[in-house]
Amino acid sequence: MVLSQNPWWYDNLTTNKVTISGEVSEVDLHYSFKANLGWLGRFFLIVKRISGKEDHIPVVMLTRFLTSEELIDGQKVKIQGKIISQNKRGEGDGKFHRVFIFGERIYYYNKTDAFPEREEVNKVHIFGCVSREPNYKVKRSGQRIFEFMVCVNGGPYFTPSYIPIILWDKTAEWARDTITVHTPVDIRGRIQSRYYVKVEDDQRKLVEVYDVSSWTVNIMRRN
Repeated sequence: MVLSQNPWWYDNLTTNKVTISGEVSEVDLHYSFKANLGWLGRFFLIVKRISGKEDHIPVVMLTRFLTSEELIDGQKVKIQGKIISQNKRGEGDGKFHRVFIFGERIYYYNKTDAFPEREEVNKVHIFGCVSREPNYKVKRSGQRIFEFMVCVNGGPYFTPSYIPIILWDKTAEWARDTITVHTPVDIRGRIQSRYYVKVEDDQRKLVEVYDVSSWTVNIMRRN
C-alpha cells in the first residue's frame, strides 16, 4: 500500500507493543548481524496457554543486552518489545514470511520459582491498517474464522511489518461485514504458534507459523 499523503490515523501506527513471559529455549547469541544494530541473538519462549497448550515464540534481541550465564534453557523471563515481520528466503527459490518479537527489555526470574499469576502474560497491542483482502471461512467443526493482514510500524530499526491476525466466531462474523482493505484497526490479543501442512512438489511438509489471535478489535475513527 502506497500513501500519497499521511491519513488522519497515521500517527497512531506508532503503537506496537508486546509483553510476554515464558521459559527460554534454543538460545543462539550470534543468530544474525544487522548493520545498524550489531549482533542479534535469538531464543524461543515456551508460553503456556490456559488450556495447557504451549506456544513456541521466537524472540530476537541485541546480543549486548544478553549474557550466556543468565540466558539459558529453562530460565523464566518476561520480554517487552514489538512484533516484527520480515520476508526471508527459504529452501530453493521460495520465500517465507517470518514473524517474531523484537525484545527491547528483558526481566529475569529465579529459575526455581513459579511465575506469579499476574506475570503469566502474552499480550499484544497494535494499531495498523488492513493491507490485503481479508478471508472469512467456516471450518468443518462449524468454527468461524476471519483472517487478515495488518501493516504496523516496525520502529526505528525495521521497515513496516505485516502481521497476520485471526478473529473467531462472533467477532469473525462482525468483521466479515465491517473490515475491508485499508480499514484502520486497533488490535489486542496474543501471539501464538501453530502448524499447518504445506504441499510443495507433491511433498508434504509441516510448517510452524506465528500470528496474533485477537480477542478485541476496534475500528479507528476520526474524533
